[in-house]
Amino acid sequence: MSEGSGTQDDLRRFLQEQGNWVELGSADEQKTPQAGTVEARGRFGMYIPPLMETLGLAEVEHNPRNNRMRAT
Repeated sequence: MSEGSGTQDDLRRFLQEQGNWVELGSADEQKTPQAGTVEARGRFGMYIPPLMETLGLAEVEHNPRNNRMRAT
């Protein structure tokens, strides 16, 4: 299994455990990400969610700010 798919699987499990929408988060790189966000699980919060959406593994909001995602 590649590292990318492991990250994707870990995030999907996290989303399933939450059972609802989870904020993506978008802290500046010099700041600590907010706990409970997708970003808090790694600095990939901008890359993995769209991939998971394309694969049908998650829903992702597409608002100007404060987007969230959840497992499908």
